[in-house]
Amino acid sequence: MITKFEKPIVRSFCLGVSANNLALDLGHSTPRHATFGCMITAAPAGYTLVEVVVVVGLMAVLSGSISLLARSRDSATSLRVGQSLVASLLDEMHVESEASRGRVTVVVAIDPDTDGFLRTLWLAAETDADSGRWKSLRAGEHLPAGAFLVPSSSIVPGDWDDGAPIGHDEGTPLVEIAGSSFDGAAAGEGKQFARLALTFVAGRPEQGGADPVVVIGGATVTSQGLRFAPVQGTRAVWVSEYGAVIPFTGKVFSGTP
Repeated sequence: MITKFEKPIVRSFCLGVSANNLALDLGHSTPRHATFGCMITAAPAGYTLVEVVVVVGLMAVLSGSISLLARSRDSATSLRVGQSLVASLLDEMHVESEASRGRVTVVVAIDPDTDGFLRTLWLAAETDADSGRWKSLRAGEHLPAGAFLVPSSSIVPGDWDDGAPIGHDEGTPLVEIAGSSFDGAAAGEGKQFARLALTFVAGRPEQGGADPVVVIGGATVTSQGLRFAPVQGTRAVWVSEYGAVIPFTGKVFSGTP
């Protein structure tokens, strides 16, 4: 028997139980329409076309923004790694020249038809004093993808993204050398090479050489040649009079540090 106090509790338990089963469970011999206390809800409506279009548009914008941030981060990482590589080579120039008492420099691939164009670098020593012939001291090293040596010489013309030519104080001074004067020509990096205008002799920068600076930057390959990122986005590496490597970030300096 159901008491007066129990009825409200039973009625509030209607959710999820069919009315017929509820009546039988309460001891009734015949089904009753026990719909009291039930809450009827409508099925959720689907998204409208406008809502779907808005969501898809927002996803596309976010995806594009993330992609741009990732590319920017990758470019900065490449320049940092390239800066460290150049700094290491310049430091070795000092050490090798001090040990051999001869001229040591860095040779650069400048053949635009090769993958190493302005990216492959060799530490090289002059074979004989004032001979103008150079031999690599080890295998060439490559700047990371997207990072290139920024040339200030007319040997390899280059422009900034806005079309302005690269000035002497904005890039790396180079001196062209004949392919036959460098044994790295056998390494499959073409037959066009240049060396840094900077050379070390007996552990010191050679007198009369250009300012001891090497500049790297991010660039894109176009039908007109390389287009480098703005000068503020380059990374310069200086060598002091005593061979210590002093890297600078995000700006090109002129004059001796």
